[in-house]
Amino acid sequence: MKAWKLGTIITIIIIGAAFITTSAFAFLILDNNAGASTRTTTAKPLTIYDAETIAEDYSARLGNPNLAVREVEEYSLNFYVQVYEKDTGVGAFELLVDKYARSIYPEMGPNMMWNTKYGPMANGMMGYLSSYGEYGYGGMEGMMGGWLRGTSTGTTRVTVDQARADAQQWLNANLAGTTVGEVSPFYGYYHVMVVSSGGNYGMLGVNGYTGQVWYHTWHGAFTQELHLN
Repeated sequence: MKAWKLGTIITIIIIGAAFITTSAFAFLILDNNAGASTRTTTAKPLTIYDAETIAEDYSARLGNPNLAVREVEEYSLNFYVQVYEKDTGVGAFELLVDKYARSIYPEMGPNMMWNTKYGPMANGMMGYLSSYGEYGYGGMEGMMGGWLRGTSTGTTRVTVDQARADAQQWLNANLAGTTVGEVSPFYGYYHVMVVSSGGNYGMLGVNGYTGQVWYHTWHGAFTQELHLN
């Protein structure tokens, strides 16, 4: 083989190896950052009083004077907010506040799927709450149309006592050592606090028609709570 051909082949091999190595390195960089969050982790988290202000401001923007914030709970991953009806005392809906982004949005789970008066399953997508951040409405506002007043779909068949029993049965099978705390009625379901060693541990929902239990797995560890009404 002539020297110039051999040199050409060697050059091609070197360039190809360099390309493969560079591509592999780039792939590793992309792969390592694939699951990275865009949230600024160094930002100072909101306080529970910040979350209270955001929740009350949001509730006021809904234009329904019968609604008010009842409590705010802080967890390691978010703030939980409970809104209720002043005239009935029944829970209306539940919200989450991001600890860094200053955004507020409907809680997933029973609040989305079982709420027979204020939830999307009751009024369709146009009847459900949209989220907003930094005291300005978010991307879904125009499409969703905000909360409609809604109407209840009838009396639930599961009583408070039965909901408590169903919740405790589920806890015994899945979270040994925890017990049922405060039980609050919502339209179509019950909100149940879970207690461990005398303190709040988490929460779950009990369907008011079937007794099905739905544990909230998205909060993290309980920190503190603020009762307003």
